[in-house]
Amino acid sequence: MLKILIAFVFAASFLLGLESYRSAQLQARRTAEQTELLQALSSLDDPVVSQLVADWRLAYPEPDEVRLQELRDLAQQLRADPNALRVPGAENARSNAPPPAGAMPAVDLPSAIKAGA
Repeated sequence: MLKILIAFVFAASFLLGLESYRSAQLQARRTAEQTELLQALSSLDDPVVSQLVADWRLAYPEPDEVRLQELRDLAQQLRADPNALRVPGAENARSNAPPPAGAMPAVDLPSAIKAGA
């Protein structure tokens, strides 16, 4: 009876280790594919896309399958149209828009330092 119990524990440990290894390999493949996709997007040399890439890396350092598929779709869309992330007139809207409530006013840093000196 003890031998059967030991064999069962050994088999369970082996299967858990095997599943852990398989899971780690799958995650490594996902991460490698994400790295390739993000490098391809970075090569578009567009500031908006570069910001997206930086934000994506911070938000999803180890992607799941759903996020990886989302990135694949986004990369395909941006390869077809690098301006897909741009909203027409967004540059003008940002510069003419009033600051949000509670926002700190812009400060000219060099003059602020001189005033404090």
